[in-house]
Amino acid sequence: MLDRSFPTPGQYNSIRHFDVQFHHILPELLQGIGEILVKYQMHFEFGAFLLHRHSELCAGSVMVQTNPDPETEICRMELLENRYSHRSLSPCSFYMNAARRFKAFEYKEGPDMAVPGEEFLEEFGSFLHIHQLGDVIGVSTLPPGDEQWVETVLADGQGTIARRIPHGQASPGVVTEWAFFVQDGALGYKEMRKCDAPPEGGGHVRS
Repeated sequence: MLDRSFPTPGQYNSIRHFDVQFHHILPELLQGIGEILVKYQMHFEFGAFLLHRHSELCAGSVMVQTNPDPETEICRMELLENRYSHRSLSPCSFYMNAARRFKAFEYKEGPDMAVPGEEFLEEFGSFLHIHQLGDVIGVSTLPPGDEQWVETVLADGQGTIARRIPHGQASPGVVTEWAFFVQDGALGYKEMRKCDAPPEGGGHVRS
């Protein structure tokens, strides 16, 4: 049910661009997603994110996340012949395709990382299918720490750069990632990432 292989440009570019993706996920849907993550103990390493892209993937390329320092994350299009020949890449972001298989589409530089379990993906996929969220919500590894990150598009349009925001500091943008937790027996969630690239049309609402 989990395909770790690199996506083709057609597969990657079928993901909605940020400008036209639904931008407002109702709390009851996030609650349902969180319940499934917690049920399978996936919430310690994985969160939910708003499935979107900012650029078109070119042939022979892949989107790679790197951390030049602890406060910065860059996700940039890299040529496979340059990158994969001497460095290992592990999948870190996944979406559900039309066949209801989860497909990796972004990768992180470094050693193998944990991937979501099959039983979790089966129930999570059923939830997304029932609520028509298969093309709206994905699952990804959580960033370190519990601060929020804000991402913007790189100047060359070939990816994004995200920066960690100190606790208590206001941050602009659309919420694109959530982490889930259990406190005093109650499920909760927090905003982990925002995208500061306001769409021309203001996004849509998925109910």
